[in-house]
Amino acid sequence: MNRLLAPAPGGLRLAALLAVVVAGAPDAMAGGGELALLGVRQVTAPMTQALQRFERDTGQPVVTQFTSPARLRTTIGAAEHPDLMVASDEDMEALEKTGALESFSRVALGRIGELPDRTCYAVAILVEAPNRNEARKLIRYLAEDAARLASAAHGASGEQTASCSH
Repeated sequence: MNRLLAPAPGGLRLAALLAVVVAGAPDAMAGGGELALLGVRQVTAPMTQALQRFERDTGQPVVTQFTSPARLRTTIGAAEHPDLMVASDEDMEALEKTGALESFSRVALGRIGELPDRTCYAVAILVEAPNRNEARKLIRYLAEDAARLASAAHGASGEQTASCSH
């Protein structure tokens, strides 16, 4: 038998391990599956609608968690590492100063919250995001969808987005 084709000691275990690694390779190359988005609960309704459209249009699943602004800040500082965050401009500025957000990833979404406080919200990618490439696709999608988000939240034509800046 050719020495290259002869089974080596432990060869079957190695072949089984390689089969498992190769079977999982497409998911790993695609970026690892689901995106994780952490947001303030004031944007739950409009973001849920936008994310459902994103999932339908792209096939990319997004797992969401909506919480209070105070809990959002502590979650970002803890061991949890979502890919993206939706928060007020004020919270985004504070997190940018800590280095938690990826440079230049912040996109204004407008006044999409459920409160009448005229708060501007934005989305950004976190520095430790496990699925950065997919997160960038979602950021672009939400940037294109910002007028619809503001309209869904306020019944307006999207002017809320234009008046928000960072």
